[in-house]
Amino acid sequence: MTPIDWRRLADALEFYKAAGFIEVGVDWHVSPGIHQITCTDPSRMFHLKEYGVLVGSAEQSFIGMQLEGRLGPGRYVALTPCFRDEGAERDDIHGLYFAKVELYSTLPYPERELMALHAFAATFMWGQCNLQIDTVPTEEGLDLEIAGMEVGSYSSRSFRGISWTCGTGLAEPRFSMACARS
Repeated sequence: MTPIDWRRLADALEFYKAAGFIEVGVDWHVSPGIHQITCTDPSRMFHLKEYGVLVGSAEQSFIGMQLEGRLGPGRYVALTPCFRDEGAERDDIHGLYFAKVELYSTLPYPERELMALHAFAATFMWGQCNLQIDTVPTEEGLDLEIAGMEVGSYSSRSFRGISWTCGTGLAEPRFSMACARS
């Protein structure tokens, strides 16, 4: 397996903070109810006896904070591990865990925020590997791809009266793998 490039993840955090994102330390576990907002399949969750489940991404942590009223209007960034049981899809790019810089916005105008987060990420990623990065529309929003490999996903969502826009600032080791394959 390609190793996680921790330097690149640190560079991503610095890039987004310099662009005005507020860095937040978020929990690495959430309640099953929060987890199910973005992942409805309970078999993909990693349960912790007393703490709920490990996050599939920091999006889930941010959602919990927003629902609790601990996240005001703004653009945020966090670095967390992501734990996902991909089941039969497990291969060299779908493992049980990876590290990701997550972008999260609670600002209004979700279409504008979707395009903004996507543009920030495309700019950062292009600066890291200087390869063609394609934008691919999806049912939920937009993806970024390098040579056909998805390296970022961006969407706007709502739940119980809150709305947010989120996306990948950088996921490792997938991004390094995509750069190496191109």
